[in-house]
Amino acid sequence: MSDASETADPGRADVRAQALVLFHSLRQDLEIVEADLGEFDEARARDIILRAINLLPDYEADVDERSHIVIERTARRGNPIRLNLQDAIDSLRVVWRDYRELVEREELARIEKRNGKKGENL
Repeated sequence: MSDASETADPGRADVRAQALVLFHSLRQDLEIVEADLGEFDEARARDIILRAINLLPDYEADVDERSHIVIERTARRGNPIRLNLQDAIDSLRVVWRDYRELVEREELARIEKRNGKKGENL
């Protein structure tokens, strides 16, 4: 069932859908990085960011010569959105670092819980 606020502002639903596309794209790519146990370097982060933005309908993203992500609307022409590429990469790497720390804490807690139960059975 549709929320009343979505009916009043159809653009709001579009923003939510775009956020969902971005979230799932980034999640999928970061899972691949984790499975590869590879380096999460700036080149890989850049590719992940551009791929996610280019999945959005009506948007195209590329990097200009000054290291900015340039996002353009393909359906409606207007001023392009310019984002600092290094800021985007740094933000994605912070999210990645926080995610890895959380996973490591959860893994440690599972191991401690498992080892604690073994000690109780002795």
